[in-house]
Amino acid sequence: MIAACRGCESPLNSILIDLGLQPISNALISNKEGFADEKRYQLVVFVCDYCGLVQLNNEIDRGLHFNCNYTY
Repeated sequence: MIAACRGCESPLNSILIDLGLQPISNALISNKEGFADEKRYQLVVFVCDYCGLVQLNNEIDRGLHFNCNYTY
């Protein structure tokens, strides 16, 4: 979890929107059974009180998102 703004390094305190648990985009699950097992990640969008930069406060491993099944 990232606690400081990526732009100005001020503390991230203000949530703009909390979208809850979301699956990775473009996973393209091909069967209904795959949906139940699909891993989900917290998606909370913050806005920096100091500089106004809108950003996520976490990162997932790039290999989980950009894998051999990713649609470019």
